[in-house]
Amino acid sequence: MEFSMNRLVVFAACLVLVSGAAVENRNSVKLTVFYESYCPDCIEFITTQLMSTWEYFKQHLQLDLVPFGNAEQTYDHGHFKFTCQHGPKECVGNILHSCAIHEACGNKGTFHCPVHKLKMPMNYINCVVQQQDQQAASDKCATDAGLTPDVINKCANSKLGEVLESRYGNETKAFRPKVNYVAFIAVNNTPLTLTLYYESYCDDCIRFLENQLSIAWQLFKDDLRLDMVPFGKAKKLNLRDGGSECACQHGPKECLGNKLHACAILQACGESGTLRCAPDQLSHVINYILCVEKTPNQHKATHQCAESQSLDPTAIIQCATSHLGDELHSHYGNRTRSFSLKGMIDFVPTVVLDGEEESLAVYDLVWEICKLRPRLCTADAGARNSLDEVIPRYCSDRDKHILLYEHGSLMFSSPSVCLVAPLFDVLRMKMKILPVFAVSLILNSAAGIEENPLKVTLFYESYCPDCIQYIESQLSVAWERWSSKILVDMVPFGNAKQHWDHGRVKFECQHGPKECTGNKLHACAIQQACGESGTAGCTPQQLSHVINYVMCVEKDPDQRGASDRCATQEGLQPGGVRKCALNAKGDTLLSFYGNRTSAFRPKIHYVPTVAINGKHDKAAEEDLIGEICKLRPILCKTADTETNLVLS
Repeated sequence: MEFSMNRLVVFAACLVLVSGAAVENRNSVKLTVFYESYCPDCIEFITTQLMSTWEYFKQHLQLDLVPFGNAEQTYDHGHFKFTCQHGPKECVGNILHSCAIHEACGNKGTFHCPVHKLKMPMNYINCVVQQQDQQAASDKCATDAGLTPDVINKCANSKLGEVLESRYGNETKAFRPKVNYVAFIAVNNTPLTLTLYYESYCDDCIRFLENQLSIAWQLFKDDLRLDMVPFGKAKKLNLRDGGSECACQHGPKECLGNKLHACAILQACGESGTLRCAPDQLSHVINYILCVEKTPNQHKATHQCAESQSLDPTAIIQCATSHLGDELHSHYGNRTRSFSLKGMIDFVPTVVLDGEEESLAVYDLVWEICKLRPRLCTADAGARNSLDEVIPRYCSDRDKHILLYEHGSLMFSSPSVCLVAPLFDVLRMKMKILPVFAVSLILNSAAGIEENPLKVTLFYESYCPDCIQYIESQLSVAWERWSSKILVDMVPFGNAKQHWDHGRVKFECQHGPKECTGNKLHACAIQQACGESGTAGCTPQQLSHVINYVMCVEKDPDQRGASDRCATQEGLQPGGVRKCALNAKGDTLLSFYGNRTSAFRPKIHYVPTVAINGKHDKAAEEDLIGEICKLRPILCKTADTETNLVLS
């Protein structure tokens, strides 16, 4: 790679002026340099261009040095091993550079290093690369640069040196476009960072990983920096003997599951986690997690799932059941606690995009990514996976009316999209720019849907008189009239509170313990009739059974006593509903609805609270029929007129 000194200086000057870096350092130019210690072109670039340019613009450059280059790394018997382009001496040289950077700048490398500290590794690297034997020259160059030779040598000959170099290897392999030569220079490259806080046995996390994250990764893996944090709502408990242990929301099996995930990440990606993992390696991790989470015993499934992804199952299990697994879990716990000011995240999964929590990303990750990076979502996006690979993934094995998209007033369901998936190629040929979300809108229109269904979300509690009256006099009437035209999403939690106590979630409800039991009965009836997706993914017939069950039990002052009779009337299994409500499954379901209630914005201060298409609608709380007619006038015409309009 050839540069002239003048070209680099002029180029850097133009970037600085354009970015306004002279005014504010936060707008400075980011310059990433991928190199290796014995590469002649790298040495020439560092000594004749980089040093002079950095000296000239150091107040306005954020320099990220990545000493790895064309090396390869493996993980064997607890150690990282490297094979370098210019032989073992280059591997030693790369690690010496990594350790010099670490001494001056710490774990974050040169990117966040203050200028007065960055000067030391810059001078050290500029010195050693001009010597034939960099290891022999290291002590003198370190001393001249103001570094401590013994610290660098100790680092280079220890596990720390391996870990540091592995991180730079992961960063190199993860970078896109792919680093095919060195020195490789990137300016202001800003991939989207996605952080996922989750736990291994959480049903919502499992669905999110399978239905959202895996698809987004398939589409955007070259443009995403994925940071997976397997801890969730676990808690660290201090023991009387001075030690500590973790208590997980779904019991000890989840703590072990979290550790298995953490150890698989360590094996595939190194100690820096998934954030700097090469896409191919991270794909193995994601596929391993998807595989084990489909089974009730993730520990037992690790053998098959790890081997299918070319991971070492024995090493993962040994790690997860040892002190190392505890340390990794504690590390992810510290990261989770540091994210939330309260020390615990409100719900899982929690999705953070470029440092900002995005609650809607839990429901439609692809769309939220498209909003933040529109260039990624065009039909002419080069070598990216074609959009028609996405819809079949959504549509496979889906025989129910499952909500796919939810954003504002736009919602789409699998039948209409799946019917016309073959139209994707035609649509992509007709339009140069075609966002994924726009494709779904077009497909719904093509499928003959006159308007997208309204989604009515009801936040309520089982013994609230106003809620009982609302369900009977408004919600049930609207549902009976338009069951094929609206979606109903029932959230039985209301003004309850939840907290974690001795390994189990506990609830305090507005109308006492009987209401907590009532809420669980409602949640369990919903789960039995509609499945894990709740009433939003329920068929009209199934949802009718749920609404009738809820109205039936709410007419009785003892809902628990009335549950068996009401469940039998609606074709539900009375024993199943009751057993679910009185065991940990009921706790889990109610906690899920509690998390949904807490996450809703604006914050819920009373019940019933009604939202239409995700937005609080006070008018719908007063007159649901009238509000639906206002939003969808066509629904309120005569039956004959409506039929003619639909057929036309």
